[in-house]
Amino acid sequence: MKPTIKPINISFRAFEIQDIEDVLVIERLAYKIPWNKAKFTHSLHNPNTVACLIFKDNQVLGYSIALRASKVADLLNICIHPDYQHQGLGKKLFVYQLQASGVKEVFIEVRTSNHSALSFYKKLRFEAINTRKKYYSDGEDAIILRFITDNQSMTYKHIHKPVDGKKITFKEGVIQVPNKPIIGYIEGDGIGADVSPVMKKVIDAVVDKTYDGQRAIQWMEIYAGEKANALYGEYLPQETLDAIQALSVAIKGPLTTPVGGGMRSLNVAIRQELDLFICQRPVQYFVGTPTPVKAPEKVDMVIFRENSEDIYAGIEYQAGTEEVKKVINFLQNEMRTTKIRFPQTSGIGIKPVSQEGTQRLVRAAIQYAIDNDKDSVTLVHKGNIMKFTEGGFRDWVISLHKTSSVLKLSVMGLGVNLAIQTRAQLSLLKMSLPMLSYNKFYCAQKSIQ
Repeated sequence: MKPTIKPINISFRAFEIQDIEDVLVIERLAYKIPWNKAKFTHSLHNPNTVACLIFKDNQVLGYSIALRASKVADLLNICIHPDYQHQGLGKKLFVYQLQASGVKEVFIEVRTSNHSALSFYKKLRFEAINTRKKYYSDGEDAIILRFITDNQSMTYKHIHKPVDGKKITFKEGVIQVPNKPIIGYIEGDGIGADVSPVMKKVIDAVVDKTYDGQRAIQWMEIYAGEKANALYGEYLPQETLDAIQALSVAIKGPLTTPVGGGMRSLNVAIRQELDLFICQRPVQYFVGTPTPVKAPEKVDMVIFRENSEDIYAGIEYQAGTEEVKKVINFLQNEMRTTKIRFPQTSGIGIKPVSQEGTQRLVRAAIQYAIDNDKDSVTLVHKGNIMKFTEGGFRDWVISLHKTSSVLKLSVMGLGVNLAIQTRAQLSLLKMSLPMLSYNKFYCAQKSIQ
């Protein structure tokens, strides 16, 4: 039996009276105005209540609680322990809650000021349908959100669903692929019009050959970039994001981003909106491919790159703007920064690197290595220069690995040492190596010693 890393061991069950004390600990950590024991007890005694818990290794990580009436539920709350937020656990708990409730529609009220909760429910494909004025005791309004579970009947303004086919779904974390899965695709800009049709033909041929004509992809075009702007008047419409969420799987061609227009990269925007935090790149040699590497057959690795934090967070301020002046003024006068050499003409970018973002990437990389019989993982970082971001990344990886993995971990600084080790594998020693100092990698690899 293959081992698994501890943070992946997630389980669910019903939330019962004897669990209230464990839940109260989380509730008090998460909220300024938490529910009390009496309120939880009263709710759990209601025969229409459906309440669930999420666990890691027998530790309660969060709860959800809803009132059900026929095929409709009023979701009272989903709460995850602050130490385990931003790891996708809230979404997993919501999916389990839906299955336990067996409803078609879910409603919830959220404070207008609770932006993090509104963002969370938006990613779960809730939609705002109304506002309740002065709903809360302090006079704040509530936004009423609705979720419709029957998304097989996907209806859109400009997107056309295939006549045949069904969505790819997940059951208890395992992908369920029908014989005719609907796959969304964004044709893309520029060469997208040339390469996307060919891509579809190649994949269709592979599927047909592999399954002897018993299975076939049903392609559904969704829109981003220039095509989207022509149809919707915006480059990344919400309808496209909703379709990707509903389908679970989509593929895209190259997308344009107007330079200097104040618009964030479409690729970054899609990653951020859908929380696509892993860039996974397999690297393997194929016989007959020209290469400067001395022993290319020994190259067998998969790169996991953080895709939503660091510079990919897209937090930057253009030189000469009022915004960048405020940032530079804060850095110089409040934080006593003296290393901005040309403040009058500098643009400023911010690279957030978090423990949660780091460790969810690492968990995925380690689990992939275990599941695919890779015998080691290698951390590549720039912690010698950026001690609190790259250095934090390195330290959080090492800390997690010590407590949760059975695999060998190698740590490699990105720079001269990596260049020397890489050049030892090159036959063309004068080849220039790419500068990768802004990217952090966590590689699952077979030993090539």
